[in-house]
Amino acid sequence: MCPLSLCSYLADPIVAAIHKNAEVFDPKAEYAFSYLQVFSAICVIFAHGAGEVGYMAGPLATIWFTVKDGTLYSKVQAPIWIIIISALGLVIGLATYGYNVTRAVGTRMAKLSPTRGFSAELSTALVIMVAAQYGLPTSSSQCITGGIVGLGMIEGKTGVNWMFLLRTFASWVATGELLAGVVSANAWGCVRGVARKGHVGCGWWVRELGGG
Repeated sequence: MCPLSLCSYLADPIVAAIHKNAEVFDPKAEYAFSYLQVFSAICVIFAHGAGEVGYMAGPLATIWFTVKDGTLYSKVQAPIWIIIISALGLVIGLATYGYNVTRAVGTRMAKLSPTRGFSAELSTALVIMVAAQYGLPTSSSQCITGGIVGLGMIEGKTGVNWMFLLRTFASWVATGELLAGVVSANAWGCVRGVARKGHVGCGWWVRELGGG
């Protein structure tokens, strides 16, 4: 018997074929790595906080200081309370809805097991931490997806659900480049409207763009 969530995904013939044709390892090895995967998961969580929290705290701190001082600084130091709010937002998001993405990627993208999961998580944590050390922006979701796809490719070209990967990539473009850009432009217009002397609200920059 498989879990209900897994059975629903295995109803997809592509996913079912990926799981059926994947290499099967020694159950004792898989059992041992199920404990080691706890360590690799902790590494990913630590790296996730090191990278993702900064992406939220930085813009929030910039907005806070711009509204408070009326000046747009080229560099700001986020107060501890902003870092805490950003970290809490990350945790709440993962706890309330993140499991859906985790379950989908962990089941539909490729076959995962404790040995495979350990490899994907440890490599993801290493990449994110090295990038964070040099101040390079990374996406933990994209890193872990790349790790899972790499594991699936070892099984052969049929080891990866390429259509699901394509839809995932399309969602990154739609949310990261298009939707986030529109929302960010509107939010920044509101902040500038508050910060600029004589302008209060969000309407002034819309009128400027329209030439009014």
